[in-house]
Amino acid sequence: MADDSEPLVAIDDADLFEGEDEEEGGDADAGSFPTANVAAEFTSASDPAGTKEQKKTLIKLKGWPEFKHKTGKKCKKVFGEKVCVNWPYVLTRHCSVSVVARMKYPTDIEGPARECFKLALTGAVLQAVATGNYAGATGVFKAALAVCLSAKVGELASKVKVSIDTEKTCSKWSKI
Repeated sequence: MADDSEPLVAIDDADLFEGEDEEEGGDADAGSFPTANVAAEFTSASDPAGTKEQKKTLIKLKGWPEFKHKTGKKCKKVFGEKVCVNWPYVLTRHCSVSVVARMKYPTDIEGPARECFKLALTGAVLQAVATGNYAGATGVFKAALAVCLSAKVGELASKVKVSIDTEKTCSKWSKI
């Protein structure tokens, strides 16, 4: 299932480096710093088994740089003989990393499930922003969702499955 919605929170290089002066003749990758944006929609998909899945991108970092080092052989002819040595080099790539909340539920409780999903996400995001405890937001999300669903649909709440995951897509590695 594709998530066509915008993330709730996203980081933009303009936000990260606002007010900083760029050096003249700067790096060609100067515009490839982490980026992000804000929105509030989420997507859903149906399953033939009578269930639906909601997916919401909470945070998306675009242009996140990654580095690694490798050793390769470098060879030269010296006095007619080929001499090879191990030579270190650095590789880089840029990734988009997303934190995604998912909820799978029976189609007969779609209305309450969607409502509770939005309420729980709102509570978790507010808690994370207010306290700075982003890891604790997962617990707040799951607890708020369980309480809301229990109040609205009773026993059917146990058929709802939730997860918060990360998704990552990256460009190919290239030598620096």
